[in-house]
Amino acid sequence: MDMHRIVSSTTSFSGKVRQNKMTKQPDRRFHCGLISENRNVLFGISMVMIILFHFSEDYHTAVEADKIGNIPFWGRLVMQYYRYVRSIGVELFVFMAGMGQYYSYSRQPDILNYYKRRATRVLIPYAILAVPFWFMKDAILAKAGAAEYFKDLFFFTFFTDAEHALWFIGFILAMYLILPVVYQLLYKDKKTGILWFVALIAGVIFASEQIRLQDPETYLGVEIALTRIPIFIVGVYAGKWIKEDKKISNLPLWVFTLLSLGLKIFIVKTETGNYIARYTDIFYALALILILTILSQMIIRHIVGLKKVLTLIGAYSLELYMTHVTVRGIFKNLKISTWHVRCYVMVVLLAILLSAGLKKSAESVTEWQSS
Repeated sequence: MDMHRIVSSTTSFSGKVRQNKMTKQPDRRFHCGLISENRNVLFGISMVMIILFHFSEDYHTAVEADKIGNIPFWGRLVMQYYRYVRSIGVELFVFMAGMGQYYSYSRQPDILNYYKRRATRVLIPYAILAVPFWFMKDAILAKAGAAEYFKDLFFFTFFTDAEHALWFIGFILAMYLILPVVYQLLYKDKKTGILWFVALIAGVIFASEQIRLQDPETYLGVEIALTRIPIFIVGVYAGKWIKEDKKISNLPLWVFTLLSLGLKIFIVKTETGNYIARYTDIFYALALILILTILSQMIIRHIVGLKKVLTLIGAYSLELYMTHVTVRGIFKNLKISTWHVRCYVMVVLLAILLSAGLKKSAESVTEWQSS
């Protein structure tokens, strides 16, 4: 941050002031570069939101199954979290991933080198964790054969059986695969970039809708990934604005944020179908990113302990995601009630411990591989 960028007082929507050299008037516009500056904190928040969502999902399922009699006050808060926040942490995570891939590829636009870096980052920790996880789940718990094990390991059952345990890994690998093409379409020609941006989003939504209408059963299995492709593209497109620290006037952002939050409330109140809610969540996610960026800049950064914790979670977010969903999956397979707070705390603590070991192991393999 240069000498002219300081934290704004309470009147600034962006939470940042840039002093104009001639007029000495503060620039109160939102600085897009703040999103990148608070990247690890935002990743940390999104991971916390995902973990809370999984608990709210399990709690909601227990309520629906009449396993919980009188719902306590905190339980009602959990139910409201499930209703209004839900899995939006995934959208935040995917947006940040898209932004990060813009940074990564724009710095070194070599396709093969990019694929190698991304595969190393994801496949090594996935292999370390997934090989024993699927063996435990398929061979030990489910008593399934080798065929089922390999289908799970290589994501075939995501398409055939709606197996979602580690769906995000397959999804993000697919996004890495298409990133160079998306990058070229968006940035090869400034004049056509915005047109390609709209065309890509529209094309994905159209294709998803055709699958939903023609093959509803398949759609129910894959929509968790298909409907997240647009927010990844948005992240890639926004990456340039963020990297160049574009300035946006506060009024349009306030209007956009309020309208997006209002739209989310409307979608929830009217119980609109999930196939529409997924796409309107793009606006909800962008509004939350703006709000969380401002909170990170104005408040969280000044609470040293909180910032350190969220930054640490952000740094371990991929590993923590993988260990969290696998531990939770094993608990559920063992019929352990993950809607119980104590049981879920065990899930989280085990996931944290395993994520540290997973990251260390993956880094050791990567160092050995490059030596």
